[in-house]
Amino acid sequence: MALISWLLRKRQSKGYGVHSPFAFNLITQVLYSPYGYYAFADIANRVGYDPYEECNQMLFRLVNHFKPKRILEINPGDGISTQYILAPSSKTVYTSVEADKLNVFDNETILREKFDALFMNLDSENNFVSSLDRLFEISNENTFWVINNINSKGSKQLWRCIVNDARINVTFDYKNRTGIAFLRSAFYKQHYRV
Repeated sequence: MALISWLLRKRQSKGYGVHSPFAFNLITQVLYSPYGYYAFADIANRVGYDPYEECNQMLFRLVNHFKPKRILEINPGDGISTQYILAPSSKTVYTSVEADKLNVFDNETILREKFDALFMNLDSENNFVSSLDRLFEISNENTFWVINNINSKGSKQLWRCIVNDARINVTFDYKNRTGIAFLRSAFYKQHYRV
């Protein structure tokens, strides 16, 4: 079973069997882009060893491709991924909040804001399932969500809820580590393992 799953993931990561032009372009030109960027070397020199370098570079490419103006990062952690998220543009308005302060979403000033991108760095103790409606309230039609560490205990349930939610149409399971979700209602519901 694991071999079949691996083969399907390998095939879709090259774009085979992907019929949506949006998904095909995202997989081949953004998620698995063969090109490097100037910022990769700059950030690597500043932070040193980065065990999640491949995923962080993918975050950079996502932000560079979609150019979100307002970004919310939940649980920024050590800040390495934040550097990749902010590197594509100095005009990005960035907000961060710790997961244990998730009730900050009840604050009216944050609820009035709509974010173009949400980055969630989860660990086994986070449970965002109850906050899923809050995340939709601060998202717009073109918002994309990136959920890191989708295989931890707390985030597996969240990722399943996101993939199955009718309000989210296109989801990508990137290397069984990172989940990417798009809220665009114009797309048909589809889940890709790349």
